[in-house]
Amino acid sequence: MRNGRTTLYNLMAKENATVVARWFEEVWNQGKVSTINELMAKDGLAYGLGAGPIHGPKGFLPFFQQIKSAFPDVNIKCEQFVTEGDLVATRWSATMTHGGHFLGKESTGKQVKTDGMSICRIRDGQILESWNNWDLHGVMQQLG
Repeated sequence: MRNGRTTLYNLMAKENATVVARWFEEVWNQGKVSTINELMAKDGLAYGLGAGPIHGPKGFLPFFQQIKSAFPDVNIKCEQFVTEGDLVATRWSATMTHGGHFLGKESTGKQVKTDGMSICRIRDGQILESWNNWDLHGVMQQLG
């Protein structure tokens, strides 16, 4: 029975990591708004992306639009995944060109790089919670 549990556990971990990989690829890299509704739970919460938690897809959309407006070519590469139960931790790197207003700075045309980490709790194939950390200070320094 132990092998059966291990196999099921590994399958669940792989499926959960696939949800997170799709999130970064389809939402951020391809800009698919429909994937936000598909992969973020309606009662989902995202932390570390602003002054307080973001509530569900409707709450996430303005943040997403702000970032994509300021950095239309944002490209995120998932460098590593670590899974445990319903949690998926991702270490990622991003490159993007500053093409619009962002936190008081008008477009500079500069390409910037940042690194970050996200830990996501998955429920029924959707992101229920995410804790996010990225080097916003470093981004602002690169913008000048």
